[in-house]
Amino acid sequence: MNGGPEPVDHYAAGMGTPHGAVLLSIAFLAELAACAAFAVGAAHPFDGIVAWLAGAAAVAAALGLWSVLAAPKSPRRLRGSALLAFKLAFFVAAALSLAAAGHVTLAITLAVASVVDTLLLTALGMDVPASGA
Repeated sequence: MNGGPEPVDHYAAGMGTPHGAVLLSIAFLAELAACAAFAVGAAHPFDGIVAWLAGAAAVAAALGLWSVLAAPKSPRRLRGSALLAFKLAFFVAAALSLAAAGHVTLAITLAVASVVDTLLLTALGMDVPASGA
């Protein structure tokens, strides 16, 4: 006991609320959708096995970047405004990739949902788990 107030775990507290669970679920789905968007965008200009390989390479690159720079337990995870900027750039790049492949409506939906959700999670302090490396 150090006599000071216990730190608030906004991430865990948010999971216990309906809006927190919804926002974190949307964030997870947006991350999956972004990976799919990168695959579609990379595969679009190609045919056959080359399209599959390009899509797989794009997903691997996206997952690699996310796992190092944004994953909650990554020792190299960005913090603060750098993390916010990375997440916003990641989702916007995914939406642009999808739009370039001709799926403009889906791209707009992904961009709006992921950016709004990311900003809300950041504003509520729910973007970093307490274990949060």
